[in-house]
Amino acid sequence: MKPLTKNILIGLSVAITIVLILLVILFVVVYVMLVMERNEEHSKLGHCVPLIDSALQMENEFNMTSGFLKSPSVYKELADKCDEAMKCVGVVDSFISSDVLHTFSSCQFHVFYNREFDQCATKTTMNQCEQWIDIQECVKTQIRIICGDEMTKRYEEEAANLRSSFCGVDVRKA
Repeated sequence: MKPLTKNILIGLSVAITIVLILLVILFVVVYVMLVMERNEEHSKLGHCVPLIDSALQMENEFNMTSGFLKSPSVYKELADKCDEAMKCVGVVDSFISSDVLHTFSSCQFHVFYNREFDQCATKTTMNQCEQWIDIQECVKTQIRIICGDEMTKRYEEEAANLRSSFCGVDVRKA
């Protein structure tokens, strides 16, 4: 290989290496700046964190599997805490506020249920017996699909025992 060609190749290798090093440095600088910006955004929400934690803790204390939605008054304190936390997050000028509110969607529901939907919710939660009866076909269909006919039959037998707690009638005698 000619010395001139060899020198050109060495020069190109050095230039490419320098460009790659500069690109890596640029990437690291940009990454650090983004992390710092994100940390600044998180710090803007700092005063909201206790409100969010309090609302989420209260929500976790509710046993959502114990039946249908109850009267809005049952959720009033939770709705108040959620509303306070959401208002705090909502006024923060931050690109992560919408992320926080999105993960807080169950709280948004409780505020809606307790405020705007209150009148309607009160009417719809009045008769749990009717609600219980209305959902049975859907429940049995899902049990049949997932667990089979034998378990569906067993569910029907045991559900009769639970129905009396919603309807006030011992269906085994009725």
